[in-house]
Amino acid sequence: MDWVNCVLNINVYNFSKLIVSLSILLFLLQYSVSIKSEEMKSAFSGQLDIGGSLTSGNTDTTRLDVEINIRNLKGRFEDNFRVLGAFSKDNKETTEQRFLISYESYLELRKNLFGFSYIKFDDDNFSGFNYEIEASAGSGYKLINEKDLRILIQGGPGYRYSKKINGTLPQVQTNTLSNSTLTARGNIRLEYDISDDVFLSNNLSITWDSQRTRIDENISLTNNLIGNILTRISLNIRHNTNPPEFRKKTDTNTKVSIVYNF
Repeated sequence: MDWVNCVLNINVYNFSKLIVSLSILLFLLQYSVSIKSEEMKSAFSGQLDIGGSLTSGNTDTTRLDVEINIRNLKGRFEDNFRVLGAFSKDNKETTEQRFLISYESYLELRKNLFGFSYIKFDDDNFSGFNYEIEASAGSGYKLINEKDLRILIQGGPGYRYSKKINGTLPQVQTNTLSNSTLTARGNIRLEYDISDDVFLSNNLSITWDSQRTRIDENISLTNNLIGNILTRISLNIRHNTNPPEFRKKTDTNTKVSIVYNF
């Protein structure tokens, strides 16, 4: 019953943002397929990642995390789509409410060398920003590209548009202040197949501008449970060197989840 209340507590406005995000995801997916040659065969794959927790008694907490990742390989092109939603309550008070959608495209230029483009929309009510939009493009190189180990680096210039909350808490917002700036973004990604059933990944990105540096890192260990069902434990770290007033510089989230491969 508490899980039902958790879902119902996401108001219509936030639910509509999730629907819009999913619609944009499907549009980008359709567009990416249509612009490439019909002679090339597509290879779709994806993951549905669901995690959550529920406690009752002296402390009543509810948390729900849902993430969808889709990858499309087509010739020299690779498209990656991501949609994330996180919601939590502690003693009937909302403590997290976040929606994120991102799209990243790769184009193989020659062996181990590629170009990329990236765009992200992040709506996190507890970050001090109403929402942020980031975009970047550049080039990258696959340092190691073996069957069981893959390491790549990439970087390039970018742009960020932010709507900053002018208030101490999301519930006490007075107005918003917009800001746009040029950025530089770098990324290092590691994927290591420890065995046929256990996989380690680490994705580290750094975005710099004249006002602040943003560091995002996601480390996960995935185990193949049975068939297309996997279990995963992950650690997400987000660090902002100059956060808005009354916000901490670092957010961490440790999650245990069930993953479905499709």
